[in-house]
Amino acid sequence: MQPGLLSFRADSILMPTLDQAPARRLAWFLGSLAILAPALCNLFPFLYADSGTYLYVGFTGNPSEIRPVLYGWFLRHISMKDSLWLPVMVQAGLVSWIVLRIVRAVVPAFPAMWAVAGLAVLSLGTSLGLTTGMLMPDFLTPVMILLSWLMLRGQLRRWEFPVLTILLWFALGSHHSHPFILFLMLAGWIALLLLPWWRRQMQMNWGRWIWVLAVCVAGYVSIPALNAVQGGGWVRSHSGNIFLVNRMNEMGLLKPFLASACAQEDYSLCAYQHQLPRSFMWDPESPVNKDGGWIGNNERYASVVKDFFSRPVFVKKFAIKSAESILQQLFSFDLCIIVTEREGGFPYRILEQNLPEFLASYQQSRQYRGLWSNDVVDFLQRLIVLASVLWILWVSWGAGSTPPNREQWMPLLILVLLGLLANAAVCAGISTVDPRFQARVIWLLPLLAGLAAGRGVGEV
Repeated sequence: MQPGLLSFRADSILMPTLDQAPARRLAWFLGSLAILAPALCNLFPFLYADSGTYLYVGFTGNPSEIRPVLYGWFLRHISMKDSLWLPVMVQAGLVSWIVLRIVRAVVPAFPAMWAVAGLAVLSLGTSLGLTTGMLMPDFLTPVMILLSWLMLRGQLRRWEFPVLTILLWFALGSHHSHPFILFLMLAGWIALLLLPWWRRQMQMNWGRWIWVLAVCVAGYVSIPALNAVQGGGWVRSHSGNIFLVNRMNEMGLLKPFLASACAQEDYSLCAYQHQLPRSFMWDPESPVNKDGGWIGNNERYASVVKDFFSRPVFVKKFAIKSAESILQQLFSFDLCIIVTEREGGFPYRILEQNLPEFLASYQQSRQYRGLWSNDVVDFLQRLIVLASVLWILWVSWGAGSTPPNREQWMPLLILVLLGLLANAAVCAGISTVDPRFQARVIWLLPLLAGLAAGRGVGEV
């Protein structure tokens, strides 16, 4: 075998590799610290607006109108009500373990310290450290994608399969978008079997595919089930119709629909058809907030959604706008996810009212004091992602060095690309175009590029 671009003999410099248990454990620990570095620099776990909802659900025991309860329970029990650092430590440890497990599956003899260095680059130069160090379930989106590949293709030890199943279920039950994303990935995985080159590349294990699909269904069902346990009733969300009407409004389709439909129908929105703000969900002067709130309007808006999608002309327009939005979302991954959260913000109010013992620590954070800047990391991420895409294309077309263990790397590449596309399709299609959604998964491309550049690593 000819050495690749970054090949070297591992034994020539006595560098321990990931197929050695002591080196693997050390790499996991150091990798976890590297992933935690941005949050440590912030002096407190990062908060996002929705963090307040998950903290409220977990620590008060009350259901949420719009978010699943599972991640809130995770925050409550992992923190032991004593430290909000514990959840992000567990998050960093989980991500570090999954990434190293993927690296070992593709390049078993990958040098351990090179793997740690790679995690440090991903943490400090991409969104990995920010999303994993945040009290949000966003870190689970890429974890779900990597877990699904391990369960579909990985050579697993006996204890690993049930552990990965539980972790995958946890990821699926923690965010409304995750079951839909995984379902689209699995559907795309099967659809590719229609292509001869993919059938030659792929040795399909139908038993594993069916099992992952079953876990996907279980994750989907667990959201309303756990919501019912929390006292919120057997519903996935009390705001599904609100999100769809908001999406119709963002696409510029709600106003023309109401203009044509209000002559025959008496929707509550008809009175506001000429006063539709851009921020339909959050503007205090929006009809949804002035006239009953989210829960009060969710059922009333059901007829609007039903009638909208019963008209072919608007279905066509919605499909075209969705395709445009998916394209926008794929290229929208700016790191504007860490913003100043001060008095008056929802996370601050939840800490002040329900978790005052954490408030003083939060007020010392750079995020709270307005000292956190994403500019450097955002610039680095764009360079790293661009270089990664070019390198993956170079390697995939056979122009560069052949990736290690190509029969593993290529299906991983395909599944990650399916995951990026499914993430954009689900989020932009039914929610909104937001840099946060794609930022949470974009670091998977540099990970793939690093694996592709590793041919010959550890060769003797």
